[in-house]
Amino acid sequence: MHHFKAKLLLKYPAFHHVILMFGRAFLVLQISMLHFTLSGSELPPLIKYSTNDYKAGNQNWKISQDNDRVIYFANNDGLLEFNGAIWTLYPSPNETIIRAVKVVGKKVFTGCYKEFGYWERHQDGKLRYNSLSKIIENQLLEDEHVWEILNFEDWVLFQTLHRIYFYNLKTGAFKIINPANGVWRVFILDKVIYYQTLNEGLYRLKGGVSELINKDNLLKNNQICNIFDINNDLFLQTEKGGLFILKEGKLIRYEGKNDRIVNQNDIFSCIRLANGQLVLGTISNGVFILENDFDLMYHITQDKGLSNNTALSLFEDFDKNLWIGLDNGINCVNLNSTFKCYVDKSGILGTVYTSKLYKGILYLGTNQGLFAKTYGSDDEFRLVGGIKGQVWTLFIHEGVLFCGHNRGTYLIDGFSQRKIYSASGTWKFSEVPGIKNVLIQGNYNGLNVLKKVGDHWIFSNKIKNFDISSRYFEIGKNLKIYISHEYKGVIRLNLDHNLTQANGMFLYSFPKKGKNSGFIKYGKEIIYASRNGYFKLNNESGEFEPEKSMMVFFEQDGYISGKMSIDKNNRLWIFTNRGLEFFYKNNIDPEFRHRKLFLDTDFLKSISGYENIEQLNDSDYLIGTADGYFIFKLTDLIYSSVSVRINGVAMLDQKGRQRMLELGKDLVLSHKDNNLRFEFSIPKYNKYIKREYKYFLEGYSTGWTIWQNNPVAIFRKLPPGKYTFFVKGRHGDRQTESVQSVSFRIRKPFYETNGAIMFYAFILILGGYLINKSYEKNYEKQKNKLIAEHNLKMEIQQLENEQQLMMVRNQELSQFVDEKSKELAVSNLDLIRKNELLKMIRDDIKKHKNSLDLNKFLSLLSGINENISGKDSWDTFMKSFDSFDKDFLKRLHEVHPTLSPSDLKLCAYLRINLVSKEIAPLLNISERSVEIKRYRLRKKLNLHHDVGLASYLINF
Repeated sequence: MHHFKAKLLLKYPAFHHVILMFGRAFLVLQISMLHFTLSGSELPPLIKYSTNDYKAGNQNWKISQDNDRVIYFANNDGLLEFNGAIWTLYPSPNETIIRAVKVVGKKVFTGCYKEFGYWERHQDGKLRYNSLSKIIENQLLEDEHVWEILNFEDWVLFQTLHRIYFYNLKTGAFKIINPANGVWRVFILDKVIYYQTLNEGLYRLKGGVSELINKDNLLKNNQICNIFDINNDLFLQTEKGGLFILKEGKLIRYEGKNDRIVNQNDIFSCIRLANGQLVLGTISNGVFILENDFDLMYHITQDKGLSNNTALSLFEDFDKNLWIGLDNGINCVNLNSTFKCYVDKSGILGTVYTSKLYKGILYLGTNQGLFAKTYGSDDEFRLVGGIKGQVWTLFIHEGVLFCGHNRGTYLIDGFSQRKIYSASGTWKFSEVPGIKNVLIQGNYNGLNVLKKVGDHWIFSNKIKNFDISSRYFEIGKNLKIYISHEYKGVIRLNLDHNLTQANGMFLYSFPKKGKNSGFIKYGKEIIYASRNGYFKLNNESGEFEPEKSMMVFFEQDGYISGKMSIDKNNRLWIFTNRGLEFFYKNNIDPEFRHRKLFLDTDFLKSISGYENIEQLNDSDYLIGTADGYFIFKLTDLIYSSVSVRINGVAMLDQKGRQRMLELGKDLVLSHKDNNLRFEFSIPKYNKYIKREYKYFLEGYSTGWTIWQNNPVAIFRKLPPGKYTFFVKGRHGDRQTESVQSVSFRIRKPFYETNGAIMFYAFILILGGYLINKSYEKNYEKQKNKLIAEHNLKMEIQQLENEQQLMMVRNQELSQFVDEKSKELAVSNLDLIRKNELLKMIRDDIKKHKNSLDLNKFLSLLSGINENISGKDSWDTFMKSFDSFDKDFLKRLHEVHPTLSPSDLKLCAYLRINLVSKEIAPLLNISERSVEIKRYRLRKKLNLHHDVGLASYLINF
C-alpha cells in the first residue's frame, strides 16, 4: 500500500546507505573536478547526540517539551528524557517501540503497540507510567500502533492507522472515531481537527461530525505530512506528491520559488516554526529550512554536519531551537543563535590558522592552503592561486594583502597571487615605526626586510647576524626588536638604521621562557604572554614587569596559549581554559578592563598556540577551528535569563547502585544512607555557551564550590545532622535568578540517639555506683588487708622482738651456761688438783711411813682418803651440771639406751667441753683409757666419721 512506502524505507535503512555511498562518491568526483572547491554556506550551530550519548535506540519518532523545558523523545527503546545535562531512558511499558509523545500540562502522553497512557513525575524526580488503554482494553483493535498524539482543548487524541481515540482530561471519558478506511494522519490547525483517510481524502471534524473537504486523487493516495495556513490559504505538504494549496475546495500544486525542493524530495516530517519558516525533513536528503516566501535559508545534510539524512521528526522548543529526531541519533540546531558555523566534513579545507576579510572576499589560511570565497554568499571556497600547504598569517598593509606561507611570502589580489620571497617560511609581518614603505617579516631563518618600490612590494635584504626563527616579534623604540622564542626565551636586538644587521643580541633571564609564549604590541606597550603570566615592557628600564590588571584573570582562568590578537576596536583577545576573553582600555582609566565570553572550549577546536580570531566588520568575528570556522556577532551575544532545577537526589550504596529519594517533603535518612548524589541542570541547549554550576551543602561544606561543568554533586559518608543542599547556575555570564535547595536530615545511629545517650548515662551512673561500691568494698578489703598486714607485721615484729629477746636471753643463758660450765670446769679442776695433791701427799706419806708414828700415819692417811673425791665428787658435779643443763643425761639415755653410767659420765664431761687430759683424773684413769672410752662411745652413739663426738653432745 502506498501509505506504507515511507515507513518501509525507514525499515530498510541499508537501501539509503547504498544511495548515500553513491552520492558521496559523486561528491568526491565533483570536488576533484572543481580543483578544491568547497561548499561555502555557514549554518547555525548544530549539536549532535549519538546513541552513545543518550544510551537508547537509534530511531526517534516524535519530540515534545514540558514547561520546565525538559525535552522528551519517542524512541525505539522507550521514552527518552533530556534536561540539558543528563539523559534518562524510561523503558516502554510493554517493551515495544514508542512512536508518539506529547506533553500536556504536567503529563507526558506516549503511545506504542496496543498501549497508550501518560507519565507523571513522582516526588523522587522520576516518571511513573499510567496506562489509559487498559481502561478500554476490550475496545482496542488487533495490531494497533499509536503514531500520533495531539492536544485539542480538554481532549488528548491518540491516532493509530485505524482509529482516533479521544481522551477527556477532565472526565476521563473516551470517544472513538473509526473511519472505514483507517486514518493516515491527523492534524490540528486553527482549532480545527483534520484527518486523512486512505482512498477517500481529507476530512474535517466539526461538532463531532466528520466532513469530507477534499477527495482529490492526489490526496487519496498521497500521505499528507502537515497542514499550514499561509496568507489564509491552506497549504498541504505531502510525502511524495509535493506541496499543494487547498483553495475554495480545489487542490492546486504549488509552483513557485523553490518548488523543486518541496515537490521533488520525499518528505517524511514537516513543521512550521513560530517565525513562519517552513522546515522539511526528508527521507534521504537531510533538512530544508525555507523562509516565509519560500526562499531557501538552510539545507542541512550529513555532509554539512547532520548525523543522518533521514529526519523522522521535527520540533521547535521554547528557545527557538530546532530538534531533529533522526533515523540514527538526535540533532539540535540553534536557529536563534548569534553564531554561524562552517564545518568542512571532507577534510579538504583543514585547520584554519589565519583569516582576513579583504575587498569583500573572505580568505582562510589553513594547513592545506589558502582558500577564499565572496563573503556573505553561498559560494564555494576555492583554492587561491594554487597556494597549497601551510599558511601561517594574513596581513593587510596599505591596501595590500600579504600571505605568510611555509614556502615564503605571497601578495594576494582576488583569487590570484604573486610570490615575492621564497628563501624561507614566513611567520609574521610588522610595520617599522617611523619608516614608511618598509615591512619586517619574521621567518624560519630570522628577520627579513620588504620594501615598496613604486607600486610593488619586493624583497630587500636579510638582517645579518641573526638566524633564529622569529614567529613572534615586536619593534620598540630606537629600532629595538623583541623576539619571543619558546625554547630560548625573550631576545632583544638592536637594528642599525639601514635595517641591514642586528647588533648586541641580549637574552632576558626574566620573564622565563615558556611553551606557546607570544608577543603583541598594544598601542605603545609591548606585552609578553607565557605560561608564567602576562608581562609589560617598561620602556624606561628596558625590563619586563608583571601586567597586574591582566594577571588577575590569568590566575583565575588558566593559560592555554600566548597567542594574542588585536581587533579594529583595539580589543586585545586571548584564549583561556575558561573560553574566549578580551581586554580593553578607555580614555580615562589606564588599567585594562575585561570581558569574558564564556564559550565552551570543547567546541572551539583550536590548536594550542595557533588560535585565530578575526574581526570581519563592526560586530562580526570569525574564529578558526580544526574543521572550519564559526562567526558570531559580538553585539548580539546577550545571555538570556535561566533557571536551575534539582532533578533528583539518590542514595548510593557501597556497590555504586542508587535509589532515588522523594523530594518535596522532609527527607529523613538512616545513618547508613549517608552517600548522596544530587543531579541538577539548566535546560538550555546552546552549543557554544557554557552552562556551569556551583553548589554548597549547608552543615557540611565550608563554602560554595567554584564554577564547574559537572551537573552532579556527590557527598560520601556524611555524619548525622541537618543539611540543606543549595545549587545555582549560570549560562554564559547570566546567573540563575534563584537558588534551588533541598533539605534533609540524617538520623543518628540508634547508639547515638537521645534515648541511647540516656541509657548510656543510666548505665554510666549505675556503673559508677557499682564501681564506687566495688571500690568501697575493695577499699574496705584493702583496709582490712592493710590492717591484717599491719597486725601481722606487728606480730612478726613482736615475734622478732621476742626472738630478739629470746636471743638475748639465750645469749644470756648461753653466757650463764658458759659461765657455769667454766665454774664447773674450774670446780672440777680444783677438785682434780685437790685430789692430785692429796694423792701426792698420800704417796709421799706412804714413802715416809716408817718414820712416822703408826697411829698418826693411819689417822693422816684416813683423813686424806676421806678428802679424795670419789662418789661424792661425782654427785656434786651432777648437781651443778643439772642446774644449767637439766635432763641432758636423761634425754641422752632415752635416745641411746645402751649407754652405761660410765658412758653417761664421759658424755657429761664432753658436754661441758672437757678434753681427755682433763677427764682422765676425774675418771681416775689414764688419758689413753679416756681415748678408748671415747672411741667406744662413738660406736655406741653410731656417729658418722664426719661428726665430732664433743660437737654432737654439745648440740644435743
